[in-house]
Amino acid sequence: MSNLDVACDTNTPVDELVKLSTDKDWIIRFCVAENPNTPVDILEKLSTDGNWRVKYGVSVNRKTPPHIRGAMSNDLKKSIRMHILSSIDE
Repeated sequence: MSNLDVACDTNTPVDELVKLSTDKDWIIRFCVAENPNTPVDILEKLSTDGNWRVKYGVSVNRKTPPHIRGAMSNDLKKSIRMHILSSIDE
C-alpha cells in the first residue's frame, strides 16, 4: 500500500495518520486532512498548512471542530472561506 492509499484509508490507525501529516507531499497531507480519523490536534496543525489544498481538506472534514472552522473562516484563500461559511449550518 502506498502512503497515499494509507492516508486516504479510513481504517488507518491514528499513529500512522500523525506520521503522514508531516509528509513533504501535499497530496498525502490533503488525504490526512480529509480522513475522519485524524485527531483534532493534527487537523488544527493542518489548518495552517502552507498549501491551500491541505487546508481545504481540513475544511471538508466533518470532524473538524467549530473552533478550527472559525479560525479558518478568515483564510486568505476564498474557496476555503466560502466552504467554511457554507458549512456553518450543516
